[in-house]
Amino acid sequence: MAALSVSRMPTYYLHLRGGAIEAEDCEGQFFFNDSAAEKAAERGARGIIAEEVFLHGHLVLDERIEVLAEDGRPVATIPFARALGIAVGA
Repeated sequence: MAALSVSRMPTYYLHLRGGAIEAEDCEGQFFFNDSAAEKAAERGARGIIAEEVFLHGHLVLDERIEVLAEDGRPVATIPFARALGIAVGA
């Protein structure tokens, strides 16, 4: 009988940087690969932006989310300005 191989998804850490409050992701999150972790960071940045606008009525774009693999390797840096498309007079 062949042995059953079970692989686990890698852990990624999404750290919030550059704002008044910096937050370390100490627990990490599981994603299939680097690309999935980066996309989740972009969605997370948009969620934080939306919450700031909704709750406080202002937009701060100098923050970023840094994505690190479980071995500490930098995967991506998502500046909030990149996560949000801004069109004026469109």
